[in-house]
Amino acid sequence: MNMKGFTRRHAIRLLGLGAASAVVGKATNLPLWAASAAQRAQETIPAGAIVRTVLEDIRPESLGTGAVLLHEHLSWLGKARTTEKDDVKELVELMNRAASAGVSCIADAGGDDTGRDIETLRQAARQSHVHIVASVGLYMERTYPAGLATQSEDQIADALIQKASAYRCGALGEIGESPDQPLDALERKVLRAFGKAHVQTGLPIRTHTAYGTGPHVPQDAGLVQLDVLESTGVAPQHVLIGHVCCDDDPKVEAAKAIAKRGAFVGFDRVTFMNYISDDKRVRMVLAMLDAGYGDKLILSSDFASQIKGSQMWAPSIEQGVGYERTLTVFVPMLRKAGVSEGVVKDLTSNNPRRLIAFVPKRA
Repeated sequence: MNMKGFTRRHAIRLLGLGAASAVVGKATNLPLWAASAAQRAQETIPAGAIVRTVLEDIRPESLGTGAVLLHEHLSWLGKARTTEKDDVKELVELMNRAASAGVSCIADAGGDDTGRDIETLRQAARQSHVHIVASVGLYMERTYPAGLATQSEDQIADALIQKASAYRCGALGEIGESPDQPLDALERKVLRAFGKAHVQTGLPIRTHTAYGTGPHVPQDAGLVQLDVLESTGVAPQHVLIGHVCCDDDPKVEAAKAIAKRGAFVGFDRVTFMNYISDDKRVRMVLAMLDAGYGDKLILSSDFASQIKGSQMWAPSIEQGVGYERTLTVFVPMLRKAGVSEGVVKDLTSNNPRRLIAFVPKRA
């Protein structure tokens, strides 16, 4: 075999066609990330790590081999909750349909400032076949509660820690920045507070970037968020920088730079067509794999269900496809592009499991 010009993508495609043994046997120097990432993923989950669900702490392996979706909305009204209530029965039906498609865990990305109802998550977890991880978050400046601007970073961090304990949260965020502008001073302070909360608890962090919302979003927005978090002592491997798939950049320069620093990269709006097409996202995934950063890539869809009273984030979503859409809509596009089953498993299961599993520093 002439190996000149043989790329990582060729290896991935060969693996997807069942030719991995020939490749390994004849060219052991090939960058066979696709064949080794799952093993590396297991090795990097530290001893004593747990996944904190709304009902109990479980071992990472208890999630099984199903997909772990780290950025979905199970309870979302798009505003502070007043008298409206989630339809728990409908939510359970949607979650069980997702379970049938191969989803084992969903991490809700809502917070009190966006109308998330923690009791809805608890009821749904008891009645469905999907593990639920709750979060404590402050979405962006327009949703912050009154008085937050006058609080110090430490005061905000302490409140986050108390709420995380009371709600049994297994993650911090989503936290982020306003549309079509750089991170502002107040949002920067809140992001630092989340960093301090992580340092004291060990809880993983998920952010919201403004990629795709307008021309004033800096190309390095994700890196800026990472800089702020690292300034408080956060290690990048505990961070997922969100919505990077909305950055219309075929060369994935921002995504590669984030992954090079050691943070996870969220392609967490797949099937969310408000910004760029899924065809472009598939090409961006392939570019990340070619660059050797498949072990830092995490897929999800940022889906907000059609629960009564809730806001549907993506008007283009066809009826009848809910939380399972990452697996039933986007993953088939990856397979068609030649991505192997092993790589799919890393992007949907192994990688997110590595982020969501943490060693608690506080009860």
